[in-house]
Amino acid sequence: NTNRRPNVLVSLSMTSYGRGFYMEGSLSASVPLPKGPEEYEGAFFQIVHEFTHQLTDSLLDHNIRIDDGSHELSEDIVAVADYYIFQQLDSKRVESYLQWINQAFDKKLTSNEISSSFSLPKNISSSLLELVNHLCQY
Repeated sequence: NTNRRPNVLVSLSMTSYGRGFYMEGSLSASVPLPKGPEEYEGAFFQIVHEFTHQLTDSLLDHNIRIDDGSHELSEDIVAVADYYIFQQLDSKRVESYLQWINQAFDKKLTSNEISSSFSLPKNISSSLLELVNHLCQY
């Protein structure tokens, strides 16, 4: 269901990253409180990242765990999904998003390398494209 309202909490105690959480009828995330305007865009990207997990994690068809590599795969799926979403809905942010991804994932990607840098299984890749196209129709 993609008809959920956004719900964002900012936290003084979180120092990095963010956390998505379940709340019926919403896409919910908690992120660190930005220290100033220079951190607003990074916080925005983190919020979108956490929201996207709630829409894409089901593509894995099993519980996500650290020890079996599924957590890393879920992060890669979200990185690619958000790139496609920004490409379609807010292309002016693509370069800034890539800078954020490069910092968050310790990479040095350009827009030509994003999908090849995150190797997604073909079935997940096609399902992801369908999902992103569906999301971007609204």
